[in-house]
Amino acid sequence: MIAFQVSLNDEPLCLAGIGDLGVLTAILSYVQRKEPLKSPDGQDELPAREMAMEVTGLRTGTKHGSKEHVKWKGLALRPGDRVSVQVVEVDRVDEPASVESDDPVRNEKAERRYYELLKKKYEDLKS
Repeated sequence: MIAFQVSLNDEPLCLAGIGDLGVLTAILSYVQRKEPLKSPDGQDELPAREMAMEVTGLRTGTKHGSKEHVKWKGLALRPGDRVSVQVVEVDRVDEPASVESDDPVRNEKAERRYYELLKKKYEDLKS
């Protein structure tokens, strides 16, 4: 199978792969805001500056026919960090740190919340 061999500062982090069907991602992100951002409920605050790396995937060829969201790594980065991703073909990969089965009921609720949020946003524009 195709896999990502991921290293940080020359230290191996994980060998990630999703098998026959699905999506595999290694994402680096950098966010710079004018100021920290509070969550809608005011409980959490996102820092003004964020740098991160995630190695995740979506397995769609599971035994039970469901989709699984998988995650191997998620960590903060600092200036000077060196991230390496090598695409390899292997027989076995590391087990993900987390596996979350797709939940149609939860998805429906999330879609509904998003719909209601957008509906309110655009109805308020009509006024």
